[in-house]
Amino acid sequence: MDRRLLFSICILTLAGVLTVSPVAALGGYTITPATDVPGQEYHDFEEISFFEESPRMMLIELALFLSPALLFPAELLYSLFFISFLSFRRVTRQNCLDHEQRRVLYKTIEDDPGICFCALRERAGMNAGTARYHIGLLIRHGLIASHCRYGSRRYYVNDETYGRSEHPLLAHLHNENDRHIIDLLAGPDGVESHQDLMAAIGATSSSISWHMKRLVVDGVVLSGRPGKMKTYRLTPEAKKALETLNNGTPETVSRGDGSPAGSG
Repeated sequence: MDRRLLFSICILTLAGVLTVSPVAALGGYTITPATDVPGQEYHDFEEISFFEESPRMMLIELALFLSPALLFPAELLYSLFFISFLSFRRVTRQNCLDHEQRRVLYKTIEDDPGICFCALRERAGMNAGTARYHIGLLIRHGLIASHCRYGSRRYYVNDETYGRSEHPLLAHLHNENDRHIIDLLAGPDGVESHQDLMAAIGATSSSISWHMKRLVVDGVVLSGRPGKMKTYRLTPEAKKALETLNNGTPETVSRGDGSPAGSG
């Protein structure tokens, strides 16, 4: 349909509505039988207050009081209000995982705690906007938790499997060099010197120092100097978290979430 014609029809319709008299809109009428019906009882109309009316009638009367032209918008808004309840369901903690995409995100985080956003989005097969929206709902309803460490946000299932103190270890396992160091410290000896780590990883002394400083600060590794050489070992909490993660064995598992070496 031509836009000019459609615009003209709208203007004429609006003009017709505006010409309706408020008195005529608020007026009423009574149907009286042509003849009395034998045995029929008649009752007068009972007046009710404004607040005893239904919400729909209250809205219509308010619209008519302001202007008869508001009758149609009021009816439209009232209808849309109830249609919204029929079309959408409020998201709660109980039904949050009923949505397939949120369920996929939750399961991915549960299987790989400490995963970063980019890896999580790619594994779930979602674009960034959709993933952020559903992750936000999962966090809002307390199903997952997130922490930002060294410029990278990591996600964890918010249950009793891992405590907050164990989240740094799970995040470090997603870094290639950190994971290699933790794997060496989780071995039979349990203690490695600075020089041994350099030889095993093939990294410089400054690189090892950089990784170990973060691991010590995050409570994953303890450092000591019993002799001339500096040594490292896992904290009891880190050992316990590794055993939980690997069903009773202290060795680490490969993560490979795309985190570059040297980044947390």
